[in-house]
Amino acid sequence: MNATRPPIPSGLDPDDVALLRALATDDPLDAVARRLAVSERTLRRRARALYDQLGVTGRVAAALWAQRVGLLDAA
Repeated sequence: MNATRPPIPSGLDPDDVALLRALATDDPLDAVARRLAVSERTLRRRARALYDQLGVTGRVAAALWAQRVGLLDAA
């Protein structure tokens, strides 16, 4: 099995991908913010900007998008 990650979709940078992967967990936002070393307010602002960029309405839709394009590890 090939363990390489798929290429990052156009328009996303590695920080966006890290944010998507973190948001795709079931961790509360405060825990995600701590993991990414940002304030919860900054996390909410960055997440909203990412949702807008992806054309989705929230965290679950963003996680489904990331899964669909292969950015999340298979469980």
